Amino acid sequence: MTRDRTGLIIYLAALLFLSMTQQMRWLTAGAIVVLIAGGRQAPRLARRAILATAFFAGLVSAAWAVSAALEGDVPWIALARLNLRVFTLTLLTSTAAANVNFESALAIAPRLQTLFVLIRAQVQVYRRLLTDIRQAARSRMCRRPAVRDSVQLGASVGASFLHRAEQSSEELTQGMTSRGFFLDQG
Repeated sequence: MTRDRTGLIIYLAALLFLSMTQQMRWLTAGAIVVLIAGGRQAPRLARRAILATAFFAGLVSAAWAVSAALEGDVPWIALARLNLRVFTLTLLTSTAAANVNFESALAIAPRLQTLFVLIRAQVQVYRRLLTDIRQAARSRMCRRPAVRDSVQLGASVGASFLHRAEQSSEELTQGMTSRGFFLDQG
């Protein structure tokens, strides 16, 4: 078994375990183990995980806390568990993405490998598109945009991405169907 395949199996097992556990000590231990496994990249990976989850998890937590406060009891332990789980799973995924070559790990399953290559290509397209949009917006503004303008730009970029994703998924599905990807091999 290759190093990448072993890493993929460990990642999937840890993902399953951390998704199912309800005990804070296991979630905390999982975060610590993942940080140790990250090695010298751990601070960068932890920062990336915090930045990726802070807005969404913070928004969900704030809404939950306000809703619970209006009813009279805020579930602080459940909120802490939720945020720790989201952080740990994001950190785990970032660490696996940095250390495991998924294309090599999926070599035993050619269909999964094909899907992974398609997914990676789509991610690269959207990263490049986002970079182009950011550079275009930056080149057309003399000063930092107001919050309202930034929100409008973000909304239009999000809508554009959704529209493009819908078109891309339809084209990919047609291409995969024409090549017999969805035919039963059994």
